[in-house]
Amino acid sequence: INANGGFRKRGAGWDDTVAFVAELPGDGDIGVVVELRRGVCVAARSVNGPAEASYVIAADPATWADVIAGRTNLLAAIMAGRFHMPRGSARALLPHASAAGELLAAAEGIPTELPGGADG
Repeated sequence: INANGGFRKRGAGWDDTVAFVAELPGDGDIGVVVELRRGVCVAARSVNGPAEASYVIAADPATWADVIAGRTNLLAAIMAGRFHMPRGSARALLPHASAAGELLAAAEGIPTELPGGADG
């Protein structure tokens, strides 16, 4: 994330924590929580179970794979109901849409194995 100049620029006004959660039926949830300060990711941690963050963005692993691979736009998928937000709101996230896109662009370059055979 910090190597992404686009995120540094577009995230300069975003100070929050964001959890990206894959929901696993019967197995609990897994995800990552990132702490963002003025265009820099100051911390990131994996989570098993409920995530504590200002924004929690959740979906099934196949939907996440589509987003990570660049086949689906995150905010469009949220608005279409493919994701849900147990904490925070899509409306509150809109001012940070371009920064969120840069976060996911950083994730696109990372080989990802999601449960259920859904790979990003």
